Amino acid sequence: MQLNLCLDTNILLSFYHFSDDTLDKLEKLIILSEAKDIQIILSEQIIHEFRRNREIKIKDTLKKIDEMEPKLLLPHLVQWYEETKLLRDILEQFKNQKDKLLKRVNDDINNYSLKADSLIGAIFNKAKKIPISEKILIDAKNRFDLWNPPWKNASYWDAVVWESLLSFSQANKTKIHFISHDSDYINPLNKKELLPYLSQDRTEKTGTILYFYVDLTSFLQVNFPSIIINEEYLNNKYINHFCTSNSFDNARYYLWKIYDIESFSDEQIFRIVNASISNDQIIGANYYSEWVWEYLVDIVEKYESRIDLEMLLQFYKIYDSNKFQKLEHELDEAYYEYLSEEKSQKEYI
Repeated sequence: MQLNLCLDTNILLSFYHFSDDTLDKLEKLIILSEAKDIQIILSEQIIHEFRRNREIKIKDTLKKIDEMEPKLLLPHLVQWYEETKLLRDILEQFKNQKDKLLKRVNDDINNYSLKADSLIGAIFNKAKKIPISEKILIDAKNRFDLWNPPWKNASYWDAVVWESLLSFSQANKTKIHFISHDSDYINPLNKKELLPYLSQDRTEKTGTILYFYVDLTSFLQVNFPSIIINEEYLNNKYINHFCTSNSFDNARYYLWKIYDIESFSDEQIFRIVNASISNDQIIGANYYSEWVWEYLVDIVEKYESRIDLEMLLQFYKIYDSNKFQKLEHELDEAYYEYLSEEKSQKEYI
């Protein structure tokens, strides 16, 4: 089942600062999104907040890096040793490399080409956006005026996010997984739990559950504890989706995805061929899009020696009549030779 996941602004901005979550966690989220294991949902308010605060967060990070200044306080006792000179050289190298690092980072910041920019940009592109409707704004302001959480610093930004999530759940009757470490969401008695008021508020208004996490690591540990989320995982997901395609569009889309996979295991190629001769949506897609048979044949012909002959014949009969006739002729010749040899052996006896 696909999980609906919302990342709060503070989680996204943490990747521009010092964070326990590392950038590879964002890469895993993108893989899970591509694999259709999660659907990322974002209130437009989260995107606006992120864009307003990116430079502010980066400025603080750069300040902390600039302040990194190791000190070398050595007594006169050791001033004349060779090792002391080496330590001074290392300190100078540190300063030089730090200056080079800050120069490169500043260039990437200005060009929006930081690794975090690329990954968060991909998340924004994949996300289903929740528009800020007039009702959401009114409900958020009423919440703020009544001093009902979430809000902080005389602002109802977080109330807009919360009302957006309530609106999404009401419209779709669905659960949401929400990651935030903002204090106005967190239970003061248990720093890893949602504020009980918000939990009750959600249940009463939507009748659905919200799963709450304070970091991305916790979300992955709870929901994908034993899965190695990497390129191979995504490739298997693409193959699964191709084999179970329930429309021509799905068949074409996932064929395009698996076509770029460099190599297949015996089990994977078996599943691709088996689906290609048994799934009506894949077969139908071939009749409406000329490139489908070209892609499939290009994949399969590299693995002919590892595919059952009967299955291979069925495949080529559908997707490449010339190869089908050639293979059928070769099999007929082989069978004729077998019969001739058997007849010769009998005459000899």
